[in-house]
This record gives sequence, C-alpha cells and structure tokens, in this order.
Amino acid sequence: FLSATSLEDSCATLGRPGDGIDRVLLRSSRHVTLRPVAWRIADEFVAPGGSDLSDHKAVNVVVEWARTTEARRATF
Repeated sequence: FLSATSLEDSCATLGRPGDGIDRVLLRSSRHVTLRPVAWRIADEFVAPGGSDLSDHKAVNVVVEWARTTEARRATF
C-alpha cells in the first residue's frame, strides 16, 4: 500500500516500533515537502477520570513542512 501510494510511514522514518493501530502517513508533493520530526504517544487524550478515550492510545507526530522551489515559482 505505501509504495503504491508513495506514502511514508512516520514510525518507520523515525525508527519507532510499528506495532500500533494508528499511523500517520505523509506524502510530499512538488509544491511542499513533509518530514516527520517527532513521534509520541499522546497521553493528553483521556476522559475526565483519566481513562483512555479509545481502546488504544492516540499518537502525535510533529511534521516539518516547507514549500519547494517549484511552489515558490508557481502561480495558483
């Protein structure tokens, strides 16, 4: 699936274990470059009593982005 869609799994890119349910998949384009820079379990997503909101923990990925040189020249 990843190669067929040119998507990048942020866990794999950052060397994280890939055994969770949730994935953050990224795909850069000719106009923008996307790069995952940090991955963590998002412990802040809990009910008022502290229990998880789902049957699994949420993940958080920090993504760095930049417009490409081609995007700076393009007229939209």
